[in-house]
Amino acid sequence: MKIGKIIGLSALAGTGYAAYKMTAKMKDLKATYDQVIAFSGEEKKYEEFEGDSLAVLFAGLEIDLSEAVMIGDSATLKLYGEFCGIEILVPEDWNVKVEGTFDKAGVENNVEYDGEDDTSKLLIIEYDIKFAGLEIEDTSEKFEIEDEEEEDLDEMPDPTELVEVEVEETEDENEEI
Repeated sequence: MKIGKIIGLSALAGTGYAAYKMTAKMKDLKATYDQVIAFSGEEKKYEEFEGDSLAVLFAGLEIDLSEAVMIGDSATLKLYGEFCGIEILVPEDWNVKVEGTFDKAGVENNVEYDGEDDTSKLLIIEYDIKFAGLEIEDTSEKFEIEDEEEEDLDEMPDPTELVEVEVEETEDENEEI
């Protein structure tokens, strides 16, 4: 009986410690980043963009800059993520520089940076992610994927059309010989 109480108290203490650590982490992140997104999913669509900083914990985030107008010649998007997924969609005509660190995480950058381009708007994405996924694509990639999905649907047969099937008659195995 005492062992059960000890295990219960240990679990309670562990839960309390985890809650304390998470509260301390959230406080630090709120002091550093403009917005902290935790334990939920969120979509952010910008009409104007002059920079932002976001922290994402145990959540999903979709950032849509596809129709945004950049204020100034360049802007920075600063990201921190743990145990999350972040997807960023940028306009095709922006030059995007991606830099950062990751630990046990994946970064899929489908946008090429042109260091020689000084005429396009420059978006700098700085990230620090752990146990997370980050995907960056421009609008041309998104529309290609949507077009492929539409083509696949066009190839599928119309379920409302009747299909004739020929059936061959065979001898019934249960008949007596």
